[in-house]
Amino acid sequence: MTDDTTIPEGDWQHLWFSLQNTQWSALAVLPADSGINVQGVAEALVDVGQKSGAADVTLVNGIGAPFNDIQGLVDVIETHKRRGVQVVVACDHLEDSPATLALTRAASGALLVVRLGQSRLSSVRKTVEAVGRDRVITSVTLKPRK
Repeated sequence: MTDDTTIPEGDWQHLWFSLQNTQWSALAVLPADSGINVQGVAEALVDVGQKSGAADVTLVNGIGAPFNDIQGLVDVIETHKRRGVQVVVACDHLEDSPATLALTRAASGALLVVRLGQSRLSSVRKTVEAVGRDRVITSVTLKPRK
């Protein structure tokens, strides 16, 4: 895949429909390394999901959320899940916000976002271990930033 703002819609469609082959009600979109903003990835998935008509899907933005707001976001995620709405949760990296772990635990799975040539393998491993290897459904590789 290419830069996160210019990935062809067909690639997003492929990812969305691939994700539909797994069981998830809430998907945490999680950067594998500090400094990766996953907002565009999360928004693109929600957009494709809404256009597909295959599912009711919404975005919960946890990026930059203060610690005091995390429980409220977890409650929103749980409410959507109970109503049968698929939730895509944009998250900060765990180093940037340790409270992100609460959001990832509220999700039924995680999509790991890696930046080619810039994400540190040690950080990727740490993130996967913190979230739980069994909870990482797939990953997306973005081109390096210039």
